[in-house]
Order: sequence, then C-alpha cells, then structure tokens
Amino acid sequence: MLRVRISLLSVLFSLATSMLGQQTISIGFTVSKTGALNVDSLEQYRGFELWRDQTNAAGGIKAGGKSYNIQLVSYDDESNTKRVQQLYTRMILQDKADFLFSPYSSSLTATAAVVTEQYGKVMLTTGAAEEKTYKLGNHYLYQMFAPASQYLTAAVDALKTKDPKAAVAFVYEDASFSNAVVTPAKPYAQQQGFNVVFSEAYRFQRDYR
Repeated sequence: MLRVRISLLSVLFSLATSMLGQQTISIGFTVSKTGALNVDSLEQYRGFELWRDQTNAAGGIKAGGKSYNIQLVSYDDESNTKRVQQLYTRMILQDKADFLFSPYSSSLTATAAVVTEQYGKVMLTTGAAEEKTYKLGNHYLYQMFAPASQYLTAAVDALKTKDPKAAVAFVYEDASFSNAVVTPAKPYAQQQGFNVVFSEAYRFQRDYR
C-alpha cells in the first residue's frame, strides 16, 4: 500500500509540475559517503540539498521565461577514482543528467573531467581548487571559487592589518593540495614583510586509490 501511495504522489507531482509549466533540470554528481573523503564530501552534499530545497521552494531556476525545478542524481564514489569514472559515465549515458557537479577533491575531479570532456558535458567544480586540474586542456570544466594558490592570500592580508610584525609559521599536510596552497603563500607572506620562522609538512596516510 505504501508503494502505491508513493507512486500516486509521484504521478500527481508530475502532473502539477506540467500544469504549472515547470520543467526539471537534472544535476548529477558523486558523493564520497564512504572512504577517506567522506567527512568533507558529506558536508558539501548537504549544501547541495539545501540549495535545491531553497531554490525549488522559491519557484525553481528561471530562464528564458520558464521555471525549472532542480532534481539531484547522486551516487557514492567511495573516495575512489575508478568509481568516479564509472559513475560519471553512468550519469551521462543512463541517467541523462543535464549538468554535472564535480566530486569533492581535485584528484577525483580530474578523473571525472576525463569523462565529461569525452561526452561534452558541462561540469561545475565544487571542492576542487588545485590549479593543475584546470590546465589539462579541458573545455567543459568551470571553477566556481578561488584557486588553491590564493586560499591564504586574504588571511595574510588580514594579518598584516592586525599585526604587520607578526612571525608566521606554516604547518601542513604533505599532500598535493596542501602543497598547492602553502607553496605560493610562503613567498607572498614574505613579500608582505612577514618573517616566516618555521615551515614543515607532516605525513598523513590517506587511501585515495
């Protein structure tokens, strides 16, 4: 009985949407619900859900005189590049997603971009700031926020206004993304007159597979 009710509600919703002249935009992406990246990835996923709910409640995305409800299509990529490749292919070929969001992290996004470029699908990056990802000749990949090299620029500028003679230390994970953030930040801090008294990377074992 519950399944019948759910099916009936789905039909009624589809009819109501059609009568209101609304259409649906399908956005596909993967989430690291499991694996090494699950904490940050799940936080990002909750942000997607909040955006969808608020946008649909406000009448959807309006473009060209029409209103479009947002439908999210997502799968667990397990923080695994092989899963990302399989799932982005599935979302394009089977789910027929209109647009795509990237996975969380630059490494997984680089893998997803191989697939989206192959099929000419636009993908917005959300949690992939490492700049080398955008220097691979991709034409359908769009970055929505500051690149990694500028992550600490504002922090250094803010410190200069508060304590221009402060001593600065950098302690960071010896990982690709962390190095992409800190490597340009150290000379920038020195250019702003700060004395960088300590800089050291530590090893932290992650399974990115």
